[in-house]
Amino acid sequence: MRNSIDPEAPIFINNEQIEISNHPFELQPFVARVIQYLSLSIDYIEITLLDSKRIQELNQQYFKNDVPTDTISFNLTPESDITGDIYLCPLIIQKNASEFDTTYEKELKTVIIHSILHLTGLNDESPEEYRKMQEAQARILKALDS
Repeated sequence: MRNSIDPEAPIFINNEQIEISNHPFELQPFVARVIQYLSLSIDYIEITLLDSKRIQELNQQYFKNDVPTDTISFNLTPESDITGDIYLCPLIIQKNASEFDTTYEKELKTVIIHSILHLTGLNDESPEEYRKMQEAQARILKALDS
């Protein structure tokens, strides 16, 4: 069993896309900081960067939404330490950053936080859940960027 305080907590990053080649920060240390901030116990988290076509296929397969999305998260062990898979689409995140008039760095950090919050069981399907998710994301981002 691994804990968020453990610097050896396994966080794996797989890049399976070529649409965006440069990221403004190292993903693995940022994910570790989010985990530590939330005091999460994790077994492992695997983050896979996908192109827009592949994430659209996953979105269709698992959620019946035939559009590309910025992230998809799966908590594989909701009753114990988190074992999770996160899929990110840097191209969609970059497009959203432009649409939301923010930087790619800030949007990527927000999406990573959002994905990890999903692994903890937080949802954003209802207006109230969405509001809570937005508030949590903003609070965590502010704490980690200060």
